[in-house]
Amino acid sequence: MTELSTEVSAPEATSAEAVAPDKPLKKRVRRRRAKAGRPSVDTAQSKRPTAKEKENPSDSARAKSVERRVSISDLPPDRQAEIAGRRLAGAAQRKHIYRPQIPEIMQDIELHTHEIGLLFTRDFAACNEYAVAIDYVARERLTDRAEFNAYLQEFQDALDELSETLTKLHGHYEQISNGGMAKSRKPHVVEVGIQSNRSMQLLELFKSADDILRMVQFLTIYGDLKLEEANKSAQTAQNALARCVKALRNVKLRCFRRIVETEKLRLPVKSDTTIEELTNARRVAAVKTGAEVKATSRKRRAQKPAPIIDPAAPATEPLLPPTQAIAAAE
Repeated sequence: MTELSTEVSAPEATSAEAVAPDKPLKKRVRRRRAKAGRPSVDTAQSKRPTAKEKENPSDSARAKSVERRVSISDLPPDRQAEIAGRRLAGAAQRKHIYRPQIPEIMQDIELHTHEIGLLFTRDFAACNEYAVAIDYVARERLTDRAEFNAYLQEFQDALDELSETLTKLHGHYEQISNGGMAKSRKPHVVEVGIQSNRSMQLLELFKSADDILRMVQFLTIYGDLKLEEANKSAQTAQNALARCVKALRNVKLRCFRRIVETEKLRLPVKSDTTIEELTNARRVAAVKTGAEVKATSRKRRAQKPAPIIDPAAPATEPLLPPTQAIAAAE
C-alpha cells in the first residue's frame, strides 16, 4: 500500500512543477529589455491606445496639448505684451471690416427751400453710409474684382442719372431768371461729414436741387413762370432725388447679399441688419468651413427628398420612376 501511494503522488509533483512559472527567469528578461531600451510586455500593453482614442485621435491630441499649454501669466512681460497687442489688432481689424472708421471732411451746406431740406435731413446721412459701404466695406469683403466694379459702376450710374436731370433743369431756369434766386431768412444750415467722393457728389446735387427750387420761386414771385410749370419742375427735382436715393440703397443691398452668398453666411441681409448679427454669422460660417475649432453639435438626420411626379408622363408609363415609386410606397 505504501508503494502504491508513492507512485501516485509522483506525477502530481511533476505536473505542479510544469505549471508553476519561472519567476526569476521573467525578472531577468525584464532587466535585459530595460538595458536594451525595449519596452516590456506590460509596458507595451499600457501604452496601447484605447478604443476611445482610436475613434477620436484628435481629441486625445488636443487634450495633451491643453495639458502642455502654458498660462499667459507665466510668460515674460514682453511676450505677454506681444500676445495682447496681436489680439487687440485682430479685433480692431475685424471691426474695421464691418464698420470702418474713415477720416472725414466737415462741409457746410445751406438749404433755403423746405422741400429739399426735408429730403436732405431724411436721406443724406444714409446715402453717405451707402457710399462708405460700397467704397470700403465691399472692396474688402467682395473678393471678385469684376463683381465689385459692377456694383460700384451701378452706384455711380445712379448719381450720374440724377446729375443729368438736375443739370438740365438748372441750366434752363438759370437762363430764364438770369441767375436770380429767392432767399430764406432762416436757411437750413447743416455741417455734415463727407467720407467718400460719391458722398461729395451727392452733397453737390442736393445743393443744385435747392438752387433750382429757389430760381423757380424767384420766377413765380415776379410772374414770369406759371404756377403749374413751377410745381411740375419742383416735383421733377424732388422725384429725381428720391429715385436716386432708392437706387443707391438697392445697389448696396444687392451687393451685400452677394457678399453673404460668397462668404456662406446664413443671414438674410436687411436694412436693419446689425453688426452683431453679421459678426455671429461670419463666425458660424468660419466654423463650418473649418477656419475655427468646430463646436460639438447634434447630427441632423438627412431628410429624403419628396418624389417628383412627371405630369407629362404617358398613360402607359407610371407617374413615378421605379426607385421613387418604391420610396413613396415605403
